[in-house]
Amino acid sequence: MPDEIVAAFNQLGTKEVDRNRIYGNLTSQGLNDEQVLARLQASIAHAAKRKNKLLKPKATLDLTLRPAISKSDLDAKVAKARTALAQGKDVHWNVRFQGREIAYQQHSRTLLLSAANLLSDVSTLKSGPAMSDRAMRCVLTPLATNPAAPGEAPAPVLRASGHQVGLGLELEP
Repeated sequence: MPDEIVAAFNQLGTKEVDRNRIYGNLTSQGLNDEQVLARLQASIAHAAKRKNKLLKPKATLDLTLRPAISKSDLDAKVAKARTALAQGKDVHWNVRFQGREIAYQQHSRTLLLSAANLLSDVSTLKSGPAMSDRAMRCVLTPLATNPAAPGEAPAPVLRASGHQVGLGLELEP
């Protein structure tokens, strides 16, 4: 077995027993040493690509809410979103509706806007609350990745009306 092929097997991290078996299978298929080396190099490139794909951090954080979320649960989700925004990730808020919960769309819109208001010091509202099938979605982006153009005012944060929400969340007008 040529040294280049042994080096390629070592790069893949195969054991000597497996190395001999694989080399024997490839040569029994009628492949010469150059073709075997080409296949091993393709395997090395594929393994590196797969490793990079697995190690790539997710650029967004998806948070799912229900219309009847408690204040403490919402505070926990807001804290998680604040951490993600500090890391430069976008935060996708989803409110899922089941059964008759679809009747509480205005409440859910207010809920998403209150979460956006709680995070207004570290984020801007990229897309407002919008219905899609049986879910309402909202996207927040970090301030650092969404700066206003020079001489332009930053994008305003949408605010819900100042009425009392059913879960005891007081919103600012």
